[in-house]
Amino acid sequence: MRKSELRERRAHSPVAALWQSRVRGVRANAMKQLASLLLLATLAAPAAAVPGGELDTLVIGDYRCGFPGDATGPVSKPAPAEDFAVISSSNYRANGTAGSYLRTGNLVTFTSGPKYGQRFQRVSRGFLRQLDNGGAVTSLRCVLSSTAHH
Repeated sequence: MRKSELRERRAHSPVAALWQSRVRGVRANAMKQLASLLLLATLAAPAAAVPGGELDTLVIGDYRCGFPGDATGPVSKPAPAEDFAVISSSNYRANGTAGSYLRTGNLVTFTSGPKYGQRFQRVSRGFLRQLDNGGAVTSLRCVLSSTAHH
């Protein structure tokens, strides 16, 4: 065997040596081991952040909206036209029509349907505050009232 032929057959790394092995089953085992290592590395890595925060969803259930009351009257003034229900991961229903929303971090943006374009700040698990076009908090708030399955 000449020197040039030997150079062509030589592996460039230990991993490449496994791939180039002519021993039956060695290549398949190497592939399985490499795939397992890649899977473990992927599972161990934290979820990649997206601009605005981690992707998430709201709790499925009915959200009742209203404005704060005052000391002389009721605690809140209901705004039933603003009520909605989260019916699945990122879908909601309001006024009999379905739509979708996107939650990134503590920002909820309605991306289709009757509440299209509305944005809310998630204050806690079942408490949202509406944001105006400039991103300032308004007085409208929506509270998870039931977690009934839809």
